[in-house]
Amino acid sequence: GIRDVVVVLGADAAAIEDAVAWRRERRIVNPSPEEGLGSSLRLGVSAVAALDDPLGGPLDAVLVALGDQPRVRSGVISSLLDAGFEAERGGGFGKPQPVIVPRYANDATRNPVLVRRAAWALFDEVSGDRGLGPLLEARPELVREVRVVGENPDVDTPDDLARLERR
Repeated sequence: GIRDVVVVLGADAAAIEDAVAWRRERRIVNPSPEEGLGSSLRLGVSAVAALDDPLGGPLDAVLVALGDQPRVRSGVISSLLDAGFEAERGGGFGKPQPVIVPRYANDATRNPVLVRRAAWALFDEVSGDRGLGPLLEARPELVREVRVVGENPDVDTPDDLARLERR
């Protein structure tokens, strides 16, 4: 259900470019990765906003997936997309929330995140390395949670990677 993929690369962009078998992904290098995740999010959303929808009109949503969470299951992404399309069709109760996050059974991670165009201004407020998390915590009325199974572990250190590989 995802048509265009934009990948924002940081400080190790050259090494990643050489290590990945790319397909049609559009790649952007963040010139200021030291500014944290927020700067990468802003670049990525700007790139998505510039894409044209072949069916006409602007794209309606962006799905933010983090590179340090390699075990995101396709079923989680499908659940977020389904909830986003349900909101577009007016499903659910009351005003549809423009941000859709997973609620994992076994961990508190709220990634990946589907953000509908109505909430893209949130990306202008993102700073540092915490991403959308603090903004969504401060504005729970914008967020719809979708229950999913399992967990979504972060790989931030060599120990994290070793633990994940042992599983």
